[in-house]
Amino acid sequence: MLRRRLAIVLLGAGAALWPATEPAKARPRPIPPEFSAQIRALQAEKAARTQAQRKLSSQLLYAARMRRGLPVAEGISALRTEVEVDAAGRTLVDLRAQATARLLARIVALGGEVVSQVPAARAIRARLPLDALEALAAEPEVERIRPAGRARTRATNVSQGDVAHRAAEARTAFGVDGTSIAVGVLSDGVDSLASLQASGDLPPGVTVLPGQAGSGSEGTAMLEIVHDLAPGAQLLFATAFTSQASFAANILALRAAGADVIVDDVAYFAEAVFQDDDVAAAADAVVADGSLYITAAGNEGNLNDGTAGVFEGDFVASGDTLSGDPLHDFGGGVTRNEITLDSPFAFTLHWSDPLGGSGNDYDLYLTNKPGNVIFAASTDVQDGNDDPYEEIGSFANDGGRKLIIARAPGAADRYLHLNTNRGRLAIATAGQTGQHAGARGAVSVAAVDVRDAAGAGGVFAGTESVETYSSDGPRRIFYEADGTPITPGNFSATGGELRAKPDLAAADCVATATPGFATFCGTSAAAPHAAAIAALLLDLGASPADARSALTGSALDIEAAGPDRDAGAGIAEALAAATAALPAACENGLDDDGDGLVDAGADPGCDAANDASERSDALVCDDGLDNDGDGFEDFSPTPGTGDPGCADPSGPLENPQCQDGINNDPAQDALIDFDGGVAAGLPLEQQTDPDPQCASAPWSDQEAAPPAIGGGCGIGPELTLLVLGLAALRTRLRRRPRSTTRA
Repeated sequence: MLRRRLAIVLLGAGAALWPATEPAKARPRPIPPEFSAQIRALQAEKAARTQAQRKLSSQLLYAARMRRGLPVAEGISALRTEVEVDAAGRTLVDLRAQATARLLARIVALGGEVVSQVPAARAIRARLPLDALEALAAEPEVERIRPAGRARTRATNVSQGDVAHRAAEARTAFGVDGTSIAVGVLSDGVDSLASLQASGDLPPGVTVLPGQAGSGSEGTAMLEIVHDLAPGAQLLFATAFTSQASFAANILALRAAGADVIVDDVAYFAEAVFQDDDVAAAADAVVADGSLYITAAGNEGNLNDGTAGVFEGDFVASGDTLSGDPLHDFGGGVTRNEITLDSPFAFTLHWSDPLGGSGNDYDLYLTNKPGNVIFAASTDVQDGNDDPYEEIGSFANDGGRKLIIARAPGAADRYLHLNTNRGRLAIATAGQTGQHAGARGAVSVAAVDVRDAAGAGGVFAGTESVETYSSDGPRRIFYEADGTPITPGNFSATGGELRAKPDLAAADCVATATPGFATFCGTSAAAPHAAAIAALLLDLGASPADARSALTGSALDIEAAGPDRDAGAGIAEALAAATAALPAACENGLDDDGDGLVDAGADPGCDAANDASERSDALVCDDGLDNDGDGFEDFSPTPGTGDPGCADPSGPLENPQCQDGINNDPAQDALIDFDGGVAAGLPLEQQTDPDPQCASAPWSDQEAAPPAIGGGCGIGPELTLLVLGLAALRTRLRRRPRSTTRA
C-alpha cells in the first residue's frame, strides 16, 4: 500500500485521473520541411498502390521493395519493418481468405506452404516467398495479407497461493478438491509436462488435445498452479500460439472436450480492442455454454503506478497537418508522443471502427528523437472493408523516439487506442486491459505479489497492492462480435459500453517446479490461481454464474475503495468464496430440518418435518429413479410428477391421470382428481401427492370439487388421509436397507 501511495504522490493528483494530462514541459514543435517531404512521398506511394497491393500490409510491401533493392518511396531508401525473412526468402503471413482448394494449391505453386487454417474464420497461416505475396494478393479469394500475428504470454519471468488465497482451508472446510471439474489451460506449450508428471508435481492423466501441445513450458507452470489449489481437477491443455484463429478454435475445442473452467495467459497484438472479435466471441460462447472463462489481464502497466504505456482518447485535430493529413493532438498541442520506455514488442494503433469495415484511414509513424526523420511507418489502406489497425515493430532501442498519428482528409474522428505494449509514453492514460480480457463473459485477473501477503501465516490481508506492471482498465467496447454498433452514431469517448476490467486479482511470483519458472511472476500466474478457486466452487455445487459472483462478491478489497480499475473487486479469497457459494438451507442437499430427508432444490418447506416436497437421494423410492421398473419416476420435488407408491408397482398412486387436476373418473362425478394442491393454487410447500383412488372409485372425500363450486383440492379429509398414508409409507421405507449411491 505504501508503494501505491508514493506513486500517486509522485504522479500528482491529476495523473491518477483518466485521461492523463500533458506534462508541464511538453510544447508543440514546428514540422520540419524535410519531414513533410518524407510524408508526401509515403502518401504518394500509398495512393499509387495497385488493387493487389492494397490488400497487403504496408510492412510487407516495404520489405519486398527493399529486398529487391528498390526504395520504399521516392527519396526514402529504407524504413524499419517487422517482417522476418528466412534464408530461403520466405516469411510467415496471415491471410484473411476463403480456403478453397484452388487457393491452397496456388500457395504451394508460388513456393509456399500452408502452416495452419481455420476455414470457418477465413484464416490461413502460410509461409511464402516475400516476392510472391503480390501475386497471391491478386487472387480473388484473398481479402487481406499481413505479417503473421504475434502473441505474447502474460508472464514476466506447492504455489504459495494455496495458502495466501486460503484454498487449502477451503478444501478442508468444505470437502472439495475439484474432483468433479475439468480445467482447460491455453498458453504457449507443455514441454515440461512429462518431467513434472515424473516428479509428482502434475498427475498422470493430463489431456493434451491432439496436435496442440505447442512449445515452451509456461502452460506446464499454469497447469501446476491449478493442480496445487484444485488437486482433484481433471486437467486439459491446448496451445494458443499457432495463430489467433486457432486460439479461438481451441477455446471452443477445450469446452467440447469437457472443460468446466478455461484459463489462458495469451494475447495477440492484432486482437481487437474496441470490438468483441473471434477470441472474445469464443470466450463468450463457452460461458454461454456453461463454462467459466478466466484470462490474464496483462502486464502492460497502469496509470496509478506511473507505468502506463497506452493512450486512449478521441482524435483531436491539432491544426497541424502532414501534406494535408491532420495530426492528432495528444494534449496541449503536442502531436509527437515520446516513448519514455522502449517496447519489447510493437507499437499498435486501434480506432473505433468495426473489424473488416473500416473506411476511416489512419496512419502511424515512428520518428527519431528530434522528430524530423521517419524511422518506421504503418500506412495500411482502410477504404471500407479493412481492419482499424496499424502496427510498427520494435526491434531497437526506441526510447526517446516519437509516435505520430495522422488521419486521412475527410475521415471521421474516432476514439483511439495507441499502445506501446510494455513500453511507456510521456502522455499516457488508463485503459490498458484489452483484447479478449475485455470480453463480457471473461473474468480478467490482475496480479498481486504473493510475497507481499500481509496476513498471519502468509495469507492475503487486503492491504496489498497490484503489481506495478499489472494492466489497468476500464475497457470501452463499441461493437458486438458481429460488428453491430452498441451506440450507433457515437464512436467517441461518450459512446459504446464501458466495462469494468479487470474483474479480480490473484497471486503471482509464486514458486513452481517447472523449469524456467522457479519464481513465476505476471498475470500469467495470477489467472490459474483464480481458475483453480473457481473449480473448487463448481465442485461445491455452485453454478458458473454463482461461482463468478462468489469470487467477486467475497474478494478482499484493495487499491481504491470498492471495485476499481486496477484490482477489480479485489483479491480472490477461496474460503470466503466457498462460504458465499454454498447453497442456502433447503437448497444445499443436506437434511436441514432433521427429518431424515435430503432437502431438494428450491424447497421452501424444508424446515417442516415430513414435508412432502422433500426427497432423499439415498432412499429407494425417494431418489427420482424408477426403482420398481414400472416406467414411472419415483418421487420428484416437482409438483404433479413422480411415483410416491413405487414400492407397489400396481398401486394406483402411479396413474398419471390422477395427477393432472382433471375429472378423469369413469362415472364423471364432477370432482377434480386430486393434484396435490396445484389446482387450488396452494404454495409449493403445502402441495403433496396425487389422489390414490381417483381412477378406480369416485370417492368424493378423496377428491375435490372444482374451485367454481367451492372445492378446495387437497383440503380437508383428503389431505388428512394422504398425510397418514405417506407417514405409513415412509415408516416402511426406513426399514429397508439404505442405498449408498447418488442419483
